[in-house]
Amino acid sequence: MLSNKNLRNNMRLLHLITAGVVGTFIYSPWSADPTFAFATRWIVLPILIITGFVMWQQPRLTKLLRRRSPTSTAV
Repeated sequence: MLSNKNLRNNMRLLHLITAGVVGTFIYSPWSADPTFAFATRWIVLPILIITGFVMWQQPRLTKLLRRRSPTSTAV
């Protein structure tokens, strides 16, 4: 399992890469390419939104996941 620091660093890196792809889509002539437009709209943009939300709400999400995870009891 990743530590909080490694998770945050990986999310930040993925978020920056996807933001660069969206910036490329907006400011380059590649937006006319249907394959690039499809990938940006339906793959890259949702990843950008999810990583941003996870970085923003990471403490709440980890607390929620800890609460929901089953605890193991030794018998």
